Amino acid sequence: MMDSKSGGPAWQGDLVPTLRLYLEADLNRRKVATQLHVHPNTVDYRIRRVAVLTGLDTTAHRDLLTLSAALAAHDAATATPHRDGAGVPEQAPTVPQL
Repeated sequence: MMDSKSGGPAWQGDLVPTLRLYLEADLNRRKVATQLHVHPNTVDYRIRRVAVLTGLDTTAHRDLLTLSAALAAHDAATATPHRDGAGVPEQAPTVPQL
């Protein structure tokens, strides 16, 4: 099943926001469920899907750090530059030749 918004799998649209909130809520599934207006079991299911799809253990500190870093990298890669171009270099910096 495809998601009409992203063009990707339907579950993809739910997993990333759920994971993001789960990490921000210090792994509190009830808090996440309240924010998403879903049952806590739905949050559990989505987090288990993340674990299956990534091969990471969503209860292990190291793997949670990896997931958090992956979300940060995703955000940086998909960020849109400011309209005025502030903070966006016109060209990549050059490395001096030795």
